[in-house]
Amino acid sequence: QPCLELEQRNWKTLDFYRKHQDVITPAGLTFYQADWDDSVQEFYHKSLQMKAPIFEYDFPPPYIRPQEWFPKGRPFNLYLDKYRDPKDINKDFLLRKLKEINPFRETKPKYKYPNAQEFTNTPSWLVLEKRKERLGRGRVNEIN
Repeated sequence: QPCLELEQRNWKTLDFYRKHQDVITPAGLTFYQADWDDSVQEFYHKSLQMKAPIFEYDFPPPYIRPQEWFPKGRPFNLYLDKYRDPKDINKDFLLRKLKEINPFRETKPKYKYPNAQEFTNTPSWLVLEKRKERLGRGRVNEIN
């Protein structure tokens, strides 16, 4: 019969090591992720008569270093977007996408080789952005 008292089943690794430190030598401690099994929820509801725990992690906001006047070796369009409001960036992409869509016309067929056309007199950063857009890669995909 499994123990249904969760307080008794609580595991503290540090206490375990202190109790058995003369007998065992820890070689390593690893953690793994497993897929959620539906039977776990059933066990919590029926056997333990409680809600299943929810494990969430709140990631800290990413660190953005102070802005520089002339950041060397960084593409300026991506660099400047770091310091823009994400809502403005998403709004720009949404407006760009809505400009292409017309509910009263057929959608344009996609080219078999979208980057076969040449870009003339276009800055390299814009060429890269257009190539990604044509292939459907990069930040363009964030808005469906």
